[in-house]
Amino acid sequence: MCGITAEYSYAIKVADKRKKALFYSVFVMGLFVGTAFNYLVGTLWFSVITGNSLSYSFMVCVLPFIITSLIKICMIAFLGPVLRRAMIRSGVLEAPV
Repeated sequence: MCGITAEYSYAIKVADKRKKALFYSVFVMGLFVGTAFNYLVGTLWFSVITGNSLSYSFMVCVLPFIITSLIKICMIAFLGPVLRRAMIRSGVLEAPV
C-alpha cells in the first residue's frame, strides 16, 4: 500500500471515531436536556395547579427523583450503543451508511 493511501485510510478512521464521539456526546447531552426540560415543565405545572411556590414545587417534584434520573441516564448512555449494535447485527435495524 502506498503512503498516500495509508494516510487517507488513517484519516478516515480518525474522522469516523470523532464522528462517533460527537454523536455519543450529543446523545448524552440530549438525555440531560430532555430530563431537565421534563422536570421544568412538570414543576411549573405543579406550581400553577397547586398554587405552591416554585421552590416548594422543586423540592417535591424534582429533588426526590434526581438520583434515579441520573442512574437511568447512565444506564441508557452505556446500554444504548450496545443494544443498537446488537440490533444491527440481528437485522432489526439497518446499519448506518
